[in-house]
This record gives sequence, structure tokens and C-alpha cells, in this order.
Amino acid sequence: NRLWDSPRRSVAPTIAALKSLMAEVSGVTELSLFCDFHGHSRKENAFIYGCHCDGDPERAHLPRVFPHLLAAQCAPFSYDDCSFKMQESKRSSARMVGRQQLGIFNSFTLEASFAGTTIVGAPYHFTQTDFRRLGADFVAALHAYTFLPPIEQAGTIAAIAEHERLRAESGRAGDGDSSEDGSDEDPADGDLEAAELEAIWRGLAAARVARRRRR
Repeated sequence: NRLWDSPRRSVAPTIAALKSLMAEVSGVTELSLFCDFHGHSRKENAFIYGCHCDGDPERAHLPRVFPHLLAAQCAPFSYDDCSFKMQESKRSSARMVGRQQLGIFNSFTLEASFAGTTIVGAPYHFTQTDFRRLGADFVAALHAYTFLPPIEQAGTIAAIAEHERLRAESGRAGDGDSSEDGSDEDPADGDLEAAELEAIWRGLAAARVARRRRR
């Protein structure tokens, strides 16, 4: 999950291929949105980690438009749990590489709790049906975002700005929970370097070849 900065085809062939394709497409046209899907072991609900706009106050709320639309579409999705901070420890994650290297303005990680939701009636654990519904709601919100008229986008941005103002006045954090601990995007103390992973892959490949020969 954190090999997007300089992916090796020998270690992460799918990431290397996808990043290469995204870079090629970005050179021809704008990629309006990219989203990586993850599970979260500590926080409840579904929510998004995005990327803020450096030094551009006029566009500061634009990356929040899609999450805002998704929250309106999807009951267990919590806008207030979203965060748009860009931590140095995440610089090789898909969303930050998408934003910083590929210039994708809406570059997200969608997190869905391994547990469940606390904002839809009584707390309950997510089921496979809930996760499938989340996927369907994501597509519906993406459709709404794609065809959102400029005047409605302006109204949505104004609503987001007012929401953030009220949150700040109430003393609540204005950018969700800044901690991303618990995401399976997170680094772990036991993570291996790319060279070590490559050596492991080569060893596994050699073992597979040896097993085939014994057959």
C-alpha cells in the first residue's frame, strides 16, 4: 500500500502498471478523481482521507465536495470523520502520490471500518450487504459529482465552508481525526523494505519452480 512513490515491477507489478497508466492518461487529459479503498481497524463508520490544497485558499474546500456528496448519499459515511491532512509518513501512499506526483486534485483513500457504524441508529457491525451498498453509493455520488452544475457546486462549497465554521466555533476539530492509526494504509514497525520484499518474492518463485519439478 505504501509503494506508490517508486514502485518496482518485481515487487508491486499492479501498482507499477496502474501508476504508469495514470501518468499516461494525466498527460492527455485530467483525471478528475482517484480513490484507493481500505479497511480501518480502530475508527467506526466509513470516511475519506483526502489531500488539502497547498497555498490556495480559493480552492481549499474543493477536495471536500465529493465526500460531502457521498455523506448525503450514504448513511454510514461520516463527513466529520474525514481528514484532508497530508502527513509525511503517508507520502508514498496512493492518494498522496496521486496528488503530488500525478496532479490529481481529488485523490482519496476511502476507509471502511472493520467494525461498524455509530451514526445510523444503534451501533451495529457492518455486513457484506453494507459494504456492497457503500460501493453502490460511492458510484452514485461519483455520478452526481461528475454532472454537478457549477451553481450547485458553488452552493455545496458554501455549505461546506459554513459547516467547517460552525465546527470550529463549537471547538471540534475542523479536519476530522488527524490520526490515521488503524488504517491498513498505515506503516507498521515490521514493514520490509522493497529490496527485502523482492528477495522474498524471488525465493517464493524459486520454491514454486522446485515444487513443479518434483511433480
